[in-house]
Formats: sequence, C-alpha cells, structure tokens
Amino acid sequence: MLYIGIDWASDHHDVRLTNDSAETLAAFRIAHASEGFEHLHRVIKEHQPESQQVLVALETARGLLVHDLLRSGYQVYAINPKAVSRYKDRYVVSKAKTDALDASCLAHLLRTDRHRFKPLVLLPEDYRLLDRLCLDLRKLVDDRTRVVNRITDCLKEFYPQTVGLFYKPACAISIAFLQTFSDPNTLLVTTKGRFRAFLKKQNYPYLEKTDELYGKIHAPAPQAHPVIVQTGKVRLKALLDQFLAVRQHQKSYEQ
Repeated sequence: MLYIGIDWASDHHDVRLTNDSAETLAAFRIAHASEGFEHLHRVIKEHQPESQQVLVALETARGLLVHDLLRSGYQVYAINPKAVSRYKDRYVVSKAKTDALDASCLAHLLRTDRHRFKPLVLLPEDYRLLDRLCLDLRKLVDDRTRVVNRITDCLKEFYPQTVGLFYKPACAISIAFLQTFSDPNTLLVTTKGRFRAFLKKQNYPYLEKTDELYGKIHAPAPQAHPVIVQTGKVRLKALLDQFLAVRQHQKSYEQ
C-alpha cells in the first residue's frame, strides 16, 4: 500500500508518501493548479501504479483536489484536524505547526490507524448537487442572520424606537416599515391615519393594534446626534439592500 498525506492550503499543498515500512518515499510541494495535480499523479504512479492500492489523507472533504483524487480511483480519507494534532504528539512535543510535519502525520496516520476512518465515496451527481446546494443555502442563511443583526445594531444607534416594533426584525412588514419611515424625523411627522394606511397596504393582520404601535413609535426615546442619524440612515439603506438581495437568493436556492 502507498500512503499519502497532503497538507491542504489555498494555493499549494505539501505532500508526503510512505509505505508499510514507514519509509519516506517522496516529499514535495505542488501548486493548487492542473500542473500540480498532474505532477502528484506522476509521482504516485512511479511508486504504485494500482490506484486502489493508494490511500490519501487530507484534513478536508471538499475542494478541487479532493474531487480529482476521488476521480482518479484513490481511497481518500478526510481526517479531522484534531485527530491529526493528537497523532502528531507521537512524534513531536512542540505544538508548532508546519505543513511538512502535518503532511507526514497524515500519511502515517493512515498507515497505522486507517481502520478508525472511512474513505470518502464519490456519490452520484444528483446527490452531490443536492449536497452542495444545501451547503450553500446554509451559508446563505448564515449571511442573512449576520445582516439582520447588523440592521438591529444600526437601529439601536440612531432609531431605537423601531427595534422590536413588529414580531421579527426581518419580516416583510419590518423591512417595508424601515424603507417607508427611514429615520426618526420622518417617523415623528407621520400621522396616525398614514400609519394605519401603511399597515393596511402591507396586509397587516392586527389592525386593532394600530393605536398601540403608533403610541410606541411616538413614545419618548433617546435622540441620536444629527451626524449619527444622517450616517445611520445611509447605512440602514445599504443593509436593507443587502438583506433583500440575500433573501431573494435564498428563495431561489430553496426552489
């Protein structure tokens, strides 16, 4: 068997090859590019032409390199970085990280402990497509949450009477309200009739709360400095635009 450890990085990868006798057969670095991948395959074939006898360990299960290795028929293992760190204690006392040492530990970890891990499987294309879409959707939801938190922080700085006015800070009526009444000055000159007309236009289901909500937005509240109000209004618009864009893409992903 040929055991290969690859310390993954964004633009290059350190590679170590070993065998059942724990000999270091090769140690080199490749670029994260087609030329680097081709060089890796050439070195592998020099030591083991049978792809099923090649075991590769990395600290990631995703990426172009992982897909290239799986497509080549190698047995590929994604090892948790914590497991690699603990395994490294067998060889060095220092906690210092070096790419070469990590690659070597990955290779030897497969040589001695591969029974504790399962190789990655190249699933059918529709499964991989669903997996990637769900992963990206999860990231998009996280992006949306971050933008919502920034909107709340922005409002607390210059427009506190609107925080928590409606059920959720990112619901449709909250966003529409902030677009219509974009600063405290606009809000203070709003009549109850105009406010009620806004709620009706947004199909707000609790019109009996109009007086209560109108009282909240006109209740005494700390006044921010005019400079903070001016800059806060600009920032709020930028954040609302970001939120609407992320929300639209989220709907597309869900569809």
